[in-house]
Amino acid sequence: MQSMAEHYLERGIAQGRQEGRQEGRQEGEKRGTIESILALLDMRFETDAVAALRPVLEAIDDLQVLREVLLEVPESENLEAFRRTLSR
Repeated sequence: MQSMAEHYLERGIAQGRQEGRQEGRQEGEKRGTIESILALLDMRFETDAVAALRPVLEAIDDLQVLREVLLEVPESENLEAFRRTLSR
């Protein structure tokens, strides 16, 4: 029979694994969204300045905000207009 300590230790380990998988999934979604933003910007504006936006995008921790930024790409008249959306 398993002791209470062992039971809670196993539960903690399982919970930690689950949280790790969730964080990994969110990090993957974040990276994918950033790559999509950069690819779309590069297609639309064909400028080396697009690559300079990577650190700005990577500094955004909220995945929902990144998704909203992604939706701004087609609406932006030019790269400068897009940059202004990032500073809001």
